Amino acid sequence: MYLPEAWTGERDRMTQAGIPGTVGHQPKWQMALDMVGRAATTDPQVVSPVPCSYSS
Repeated sequence: MYLPEAWTGERDRMTQAGIPGTVGHQPKWQMALDMVGRAATTDPQVVSPVPCSYSS
């Protein structure tokens, strides 16, 4: 879940929203890389445009 950087300084707001204090801001580009990395470990075709069964 995206957490705006401005929220990280407002612990009361985070508590009201049910966001743990250990959660911090992460840029969207970093979140995207993490998602692609997780998907790649479960489905190799996510990062491979060529089917894995392809042979020449």
